[in-house]
Amino acid sequence: MSDVHGFQVELEKPFDLDITVDSWIYPDVQPTPEIKRSGEFARCLPIDNTQVPVRVRQSRQGPHPLLEVQWPAKFGSKHESIISLVEWSLGWDIDTRPVLKAIKADPVIAHLAKPLRGLRPYSPPTFFEAIVKAILQQQVSFRSANQVTRRLVLSYGSKCQIEGDKLYGFPLIETLGKLSESDLRACKLGYKAPYLVGLFEQLTKGNLQLDMLAHYDSDTIVRELDVLRGIGVWTAELAVLTGLRRLDLFPSDDLGIRQIISRLYLQGMPAKRQDVERVAKRWGPVGALVQYFLMCAQVLGLVE
Repeated sequence: MSDVHGFQVELEKPFDLDITVDSWIYPDVQPTPEIKRSGEFARCLPIDNTQVPVRVRQSRQGPHPLLEVQWPAKFGSKHESIISLVEWSLGWDIDTRPVLKAIKADPVIAHLAKPLRGLRPYSPPTFFEAIVKAILQQQVSFRSANQVTRRLVLSYGSKCQIEGDKLYGFPLIETLGKLSESDLRACKLGYKAPYLVGLFEQLTKGNLQLDMLAHYDSDTIVRELDVLRGIGVWTAELAVLTGLRRLDLFPSDDLGIRQIISRLYLQGMPAKRQDVERVAKRWGPVGALVQYFLMCAQVLGLVE
């Protein structure tokens, strides 16, 4: 009997695992805790208070992509939970056709529709992970944020294996909540260390309950997070977008998207949040997701 269980998923819409993952993972900065190889994605996923090693491989492209999700046989009873969480993270259930239609209709970015056809929004498996990663992305390049995340994962992340391959999970609040500012500064978190310690204290004391908060509307969640030290509107919006898949929301004050909008639509003139929001209106109700796709296109090297 095989030590690994596998489940094939045939999709009805184009999906490209490589560009979906490569738009937020750099091949030379891993694990974050995700590990990416060509046509393959792997990490430990938190399922029912257990860290489950999961590997996803894409064996077929085209209009009906084929994926295989694998995990150790001893977790076979968690089959439905595993598939559901992988689908949530990789976003293959999200219909991006309206986004691609909006991109194709805009002559400035129409050339991006084809290379971004298989892209899906990525979501960390937990809201907690999304908030911590959003804090780590403050005021630095995405690459720098990933480098810090990597150090945090290697120092405090969960470890698991599948067929001898070592995988990693994002550090649990039970682990991070015991750390001091000096512990976090050793991972080169700098001024963000006290922000995270404060967040962990709020969570461990029960003053902030993310499961309950996740049921609120996006504006309310942003306001609730904004009052915490070190979490402003930008950080809260990013966490809500990625951690809760509120795809009608985008942190339009992000420096990266402002630079993209400046170059593409404003002839290099500085762009403020209101400029980004004004440009995004041309894309209609999928304006937030078009912004997301433009940011991914930048990471993928499709826009400068």
